Amino acid sequence: MLLAPNEGLKSALEILKSRYGNPSVVVEAWIRKITRNPKLDSSNICKFADDLDNCIKALTSLDCLNEMDNQQSIRTTVEKFPRYTQHRWTKENAKCKRTCGGHAKLTNLVTFVRSVEEEMTDPILNVSCTGSKRKNCKEQGL
Repeated sequence: MLLAPNEGLKSALEILKSRYGNPSVVVEAWIRKITRNPKLDSSNICKFADDLDNCIKALTSLDCLNEMDNQQSIRTTVEKFPRYTQHRWTKENAKCKRTCGGHAKLTNLVTFVRSVEEEMTDPILNVSCTGSKRKNCKEQGL
């Protein structure tokens, strides 16, 4: 049966919503994607930064940002960073406590990750992490 374009689109959207539009499923999928991510390094930091940014947008649009914007989720996420970057985040969190009166939020983490991404992927400033030296840099947590 051939449907009129408007009816076909409406039908397709209803099917997609029924299969994938459950907000609880979407929220849980984003939390899992961020917190169960593998260890981060220069090869996957860009994708992770994009995923984290998209996670915030999706959870905000569903009015569920609080599901991920808590210390446990942030801690689990930060544990994926190289050790040196974890220490830097600890300093950033302390700075937020001093200036904002509370722990850092997920938006602070996104800003931090974007900054780390720039450092880890800059071909000029990060010349020690190119070519044959990349293995040593990964071992050092860069």
